[in-house]
Amino acid sequence: MIEWRRIPWTLWVYAAISPWPTAQIEIRAHGPILVMVLFPALIFAWLYFLLDGVRWLWVVSVAIGVLGLVLKVVSASPDWHDAMSLIALILLLFPVTRRYFSTDRTAAVA
Repeated sequence: MIEWRRIPWTLWVYAAISPWPTAQIEIRAHGPILVMVLFPALIFAWLYFLLDGVRWLWVVSVAIGVLGLVLKVVSASPDWHDAMSLIALILLLFPVTRRYFSTDRTAAVA
C-alpha cells in the first residue's frame, strides 16, 4: 500500500511531467491499437510502482534518463524536449528523492 503523504514533492512533479513524452509518442504513432493502449498502461504502471518506492525502478529510470541525454548530446540534435528530460533527471536525483528510495526506510521517513 502506498503511503501517499510520504512521497516527496520532487517525485510528484516527476510523475506529473513524465507522461508528456508518452503523449507525444501516442499522437505521432500509427500502429496496432493494442500497442497504443498497452504503452500508456505500461507507463502509468511504471509510475505507480515508482511512487510506491520500488528502488530498482528508480535506478532504471535514472539510467534511462542519463543514457537518453548522453545519446542526444552525442548525436548533436538536442531540442526543447531534452530540457524536460534534464529536469526529470534532476528531480529523480534530488536528495529528498534519493532518500525516499534508500534501502534504509527509517532514514527516508525522518
